[in-house]
Amino acid sequence: MIRRPFAVLVLITGVVFTPSPTVAQPSPRLPERAVRRDIPMTNMIRRAHAAGTRDSTGRPGPSYWQLWTEYTIAARLDTATSTISGRETIVIQNNSDSAMSSIVMRLDPNLYRPKVTRGASVPAETTEGMIITRLSVNGQAVDLAATGGRGARGGAGAAAPSQTTVSGLQQTSARISLATPIAAKSKGTIDLDWNFRVPGGPGGQGHRMTMRWADTLYQLTQWYPRVAVYDDLRQGGWDNEVYLGPSEFYNNFGRFDVRLDVPAGWLVGATGVLQNPRKCSRRPHASG
Repeated sequence: MIRRPFAVLVLITGVVFTPSPTVAQPSPRLPERAVRRDIPMTNMIRRAHAAGTRDSTGRPGPSYWQLWTEYTIAARLDTATSTISGRETIVIQNNSDSAMSSIVMRLDPNLYRPKVTRGASVPAETTEGMIITRLSVNGQAVDLAATGGRGARGGAGAAAPSQTTVSGLQQTSARISLATPIAAKSKGTIDLDWNFRVPGGPGGQGHRMTMRWADTLYQLTQWYPRVAVYDDLRQGGWDNEVYLGPSEFYNNFGRFDVRLDVPAGWLVGATGVLQNPRKCSRRPHASG
């Protein structure tokens, strides 16, 4: 009586765990994976190849060109109002094979204007942004009031068709429509006066682009009006994308001659080669 249940238990266990022979079944044949052998190209690259400005190796093609820009900037920091003001001349060398009927400008401090589209990482503080008070192209003044600008007169109106006009001055990307295009292989000149208040405050609120800590520390990048990228990749040449804050970009090639006027005793960090180190500590407002 004691052994029989044990024997039955062993028998049942043996039956359950004894492997049974299996017949291998053929695996279902999967469709062969398609492998793309060519390299997909964007429309930008296709246009560049067709125009001969780039080739399939990535090198510049026989018709390659670059826009060249030269900036002369005199800027001043007023710590009492945390305002940067400047006077600027931009010479544009149109090295392309097409006439340039417009110029796109980057006005990045407009990122802080109310209702301007921006990324979530940009603080909510608002300012009046980049204020253009004077603009001329090739020596001809642009009527900022007539074209909806924010010059001394403000307001908006209608400009004559033969006049150079500007639009988008309250956005991060503005367009100057030229009455006389800049011919291929020739130069054009922009002159403008501008100012903007640097956002920030006691807590150092700001953004990697522009910020301040009260009136004792200012960190500024993209602080001057500049010409947008014009190259052989985009249809029409110009980079028209608005600036959102947490994004990257690149600029045209060029050179800079910059004068910075700040209160005496301030330390200025900037790229470039300092031209007047001896004068920078001898004046109430040192230029460097």
